[in-house]
Amino acid sequence: CCGEKGSIEFFFTNVPNDLGLIDIYYDGGKFADLKIVDNYVKVDNVEVGTYNNVRVQINGCWSQSIPLTVKYPEYTLSAVGIDPVCDGKDGIIQLNFTYVLDGIYEVLYDNGSFGMVEVKGGQAKVPAPPGTYQNLKVIIDPCPISFGTPIVINNALPLTLDATVTPPTCNVPLGTIEVISPLGNNYQYSSDGGTTYQTSPVFSGLNPGDTYLMKVKDITVDCESPEKPYTVDLLPVIPDSPVVAVTQPT
Repeated sequence: CCGEKGSIEFFFTNVPNDLGLIDIYYDGGKFADLKIVDNYVKVDNVEVGTYNNVRVQINGCWSQSIPLTVKYPEYTLSAVGIDPVCDGKDGIIQLNFTYVLDGIYEVLYDNGSFGMVEVKGGQAKVPAPPGTYQNLKVIIDPCPISFGTPIVINNALPLTLDATVTPPTCNVPLGTIEVISPLGNNYQYSSDGGTTYQTSPVFSGLNPGDTYLMKVKDITVDCESPEKPYTVDLLPVIPDSPVVAVTQPT
């Protein structure tokens, strides 16, 4: 991480083990008192930077020089916003990292944060209410990793219901409510405010004068519409049988 030191591993050919301690040189300095064993040596606690003309002298002969660079990991963070499928529910911010180890992190943004975010395999998913999230950032102690593009989570369009009411008649004394939108195998319907559901959009045998709280549910994404009241008309007035007076001719 930034603020830490790195290391350099050197691999050689044809270097004997009995040389004792040697130095590996670079422009402006050297890595001192190193012991090469089996054509290998590792130098720890190396400062970040570029080391030009790295070379070693063995028995009066200089090796070919090479440049070496020790740098911090190129941490990156990218993010994509996924809108919710249901009105009133959270969306998702998909985070993708490089060089971030698996673990639990805090994801910061302007005026807020997401806590206890699990990063696994360089990825994480964060539930996020609709809104705009500016300057997403993760701090890999003490290195900040930022993503400057704002992430916008939009509200989902509400699920709405439309229905028709067939009033009772003299011949059929009970009413019917039929849902006309939305229709499909992924929807279920309720006439009691969501207490019970059925697959048919038709509700028959309804009492005149009663109000029914209609709702629809999309079972594929577990979304429910707001309840919508529909009232069945009262039974039409049936006139009494007429009283007939017959006057016979005289």
